[in-house]
Amino acid sequence: DINPNMHSLSAIRTNLRRRELGDSSCFDCSDKNPCGPPLFTTDVYYYPRCGSVTTFVQCGDAGECHIQPCPPGQHWDPDTLVCGLAQPTHTPSAAPSDSPSASPSAHPSASPSAAPSASPSNSCFDCTDGRNPCDPLVEPNKYYYSNCDVHKYVQCSDAGRCYEVDCPANLQWDDAVRTCVSV
Repeated sequence: DINPNMHSLSAIRTNLRRRELGDSSCFDCSDKNPCGPPLFTTDVYYYPRCGSVTTFVQCGDAGECHIQPCPPGQHWDPDTLVCGLAQPTHTPSAAPSDSPSASPSAHPSASPSAAPSASPSNSCFDCTDGRNPCDPLVEPNKYYYSNCDVHKYVQCSDAGRCYEVDCPANLQWDDAVRTCVSV
C-alpha cells in the first residue's frame, strides 16, 4: 500500500526547487528546516537528514521539526521515505565457513545471560487511547513498538506523538530486533 501523504524525493526536490534550496537533497531542523517557511510542503512529513543515513527529519502537523532515528539496523531510504533494511556497503572478503566459528561452552552459566524484557513480547500497540505507548513512553528511551497489525509498527516522537508506520512490502515487524523483517 502506498501512503497518499508520502511523496518521492524527486517530487520533493521538484516542489522545493523554487525555494532557494539548490540541489540539496538533505534537511535538518535549523537552516534547512523543511517544516516551516520557506521550505514547507503541504502533506509532506518525512525528509532525509543531512549527514546521517540512520536518522531522518519528521515534521509535525503544527510545523515542528523532529530528528527521528531509524530502528536499529535500518537506514533511511530517500526514495520510499521510510526506514528500510541496510544495504551492504562492501563485498564480503571471504566465502562463509561450513563449520561454526566457536564451540558451545562446556560449563553453562548458573545465571541467565539477559534480564527479562520490561514488556511482554505479545503486547501490541496503536495510536488509539489505551493502546498508545508514546505519552508517556511505555519503556524509557524506546521509540518503536509492535503494532497490532504485524505489517506495521508504532513510532513515538520525542514530544510524545504516536505514528503508525507501514513496513516495506513483504516485511513484518519483529519487536525482538525492532525492525521490519522478511517472513
